[in-house]
Amino acid sequence: MTYEFQIKWYGAFPLDMLRYDRCWPVDQKSVEEISFACSGEYDLVYTEHTATLASLQRPTVGRWKSFGVEVRQL
Repeated sequence: MTYEFQIKWYGAFPLDMLRYDRCWPVDQKSVEEISFACSGEYDLVYTEHTATLASLQRPTVGRWKSFGVEVRQL
């Protein structure tokens, strides 16, 4: 079974969460959004980002939340 979920965050992306939750972006838009939020080339604080991810396990919502990321399961 594959779990898909949407995330929303402001600022830099917590890249290590992809490893921690063993998840991946499901589409090119999500890849670009994550890459952009990891670039560090501009002020990310007020920029809202969204991406859709997939995993073979349920997302660890509490851990995402500790990084300021909102999770919505699809």
